[in-house]
Amino acid sequence: MPDIVLDRVSKSYGATEVLKDVGFTAASGELFTLLGPSGCGKTTTLQSIAGFVAPDRGVIRCGSDVLVDVAHKVSLPTERRDLGMVFQSYAVWPHMSVGENVAFPLRVRGICRAERKSRVEEMLALVELDDLGERYPHELSGGQRQRVALARALVYSPRLLLLDEPFSNLDAKLRERARSWLRQLHHQLGLTTLFVTHDQDEALAMSDRILVMDRGVVQQVGAPEEIYRRPANEFVATFIGQCNVLRAMVTERIEKGRYRLKLDGAGSALDVHADALTIGDRAVIAIRPESLRLAPRGRGELVPAANVLEGELRNLAFLGDRYRYELTCGGIDLVAQGGQAMQPGSVSIVIPPDACVVLSGAAPEQPRQSGTPVGALVG
Repeated sequence: MPDIVLDRVSKSYGATEVLKDVGFTAASGELFTLLGPSGCGKTTTLQSIAGFVAPDRGVIRCGSDVLVDVAHKVSLPTERRDLGMVFQSYAVWPHMSVGENVAFPLRVRGICRAERKSRVEEMLALVELDDLGERYPHELSGGQRQRVALARALVYSPRLLLLDEPFSNLDAKLRERARSWLRQLHHQLGLTTLFVTHDQDEALAMSDRILVMDRGVVQQVGAPEEIYRRPANEFVATFIGQCNVLRAMVTERIEKGRYRLKLDGAGSALDVHADALTIGDRAVIAIRPESLRLAPRGRGELVPAANVLEGELRNLAFLGDRYRYELTCGGIDLVAQGGQAMQPGSVSIVIPPDACVVLSGAAPEQPRQSGTPVGALVG
């Protein structure tokens, strides 16, 4: 299977630039996810690869073939790009049976009837619909229609599969089963796949690597655990799951790779690990809720090699497999997670230095700290 490479791809609609020098490489056989909020440019990126959108500048290559090179006026027609695509709406034709839907790409390519029949049977078995070939779309569930669309995209053996939020019309339970099934199918086929979603859980569970976008700009590319545990900036930290974002000033270099930062609004300090900081600089710290530990007030020192803040547990919420704690420490709001119920009141908040990620870029001045900034609770 080929790599797919985008080099400085840009697209504008009037004065609005929806893609700004987007560049990445999805490796052969990789399930590569484009993740971001609605309107961030991920679907426009996918449609540029498919040939439904013409970029204003940039280059798109698939293996050794140039699909788009704006500077040299190259734009391969969609039908010659040899790509399979599943749309958010599935686009399954209601007047055709399941078998006819899957066979359609073969028919327009002039494949003989006997080979069409053989390939359709093979593909329906692959997506576990081999006994439903005579049914029509209105007789299928949403998950079954989604698999019909996938079978139709795969039946002519494309070299690249594009998936544009294919699970968005499914309920939560069915989405979970569908993404597990698709991940297994991807491993089985080894097909280079670009997957678009705004669902962070979906991206983390399915992807080999994730590209996070915001307002047409690539924010970070990395493995799911890297994106979650080592976000490149504040947007990534708050968009992927919950995150406490604190603002501080660098006050002391304790030793190589270890610094002390004074928190805005709390009058407290945290020791953090970082490559290189300058005394007096502003800094942004990201801390995941599950990294915080709570202890009865004054007992935080029992935890070795950790920062301890004194605060108040204001609220407790039961979430089934865990509890969510809402905390206040001076002028800072924090969110933590844990497995035990606790009574509201005074607590010690234990924050291991390794849990503190110093984000790139200076922190803008804000009048109030918050452990749950806008976007932190999405998904």
